[in-house]
Amino acid sequence: SKLWPGQFVNIIASIHSDKPQILVPNEAIMLGQDGSYVFVLDKKDTVKMKNIKTLRGYGDYTIVSSGVSPGEKVVTEGQNGLQSGVKVSVSSQ
Repeated sequence: SKLWPGQFVNIIASIHSDKPQILVPNEAIMLGQDGSYVFVLDKKDTVKMKNIKTLRGYGDYTIVSSGVSPGEKVVTEGQNGLQSGVKVSVSSQ
């Protein structure tokens, strides 16, 4: 059927129907020649660079669609000069 001038319809629109997502602090995300990346820490406090795919910003965070897993620790300070395989000391503030 078609609508004619003066006719009305009720529409319910969902803007976002996201499933649970991974949020990464904006300050952890770096931009390189191959796109966005973060440094993650393993259990021995050794860093590894991981390329990520971002979806969109969400306040002080960015929604990441791939590259990191829930629960991984990302480096938020001192990324300049880091490279994969470097052992770091973790400070909590």
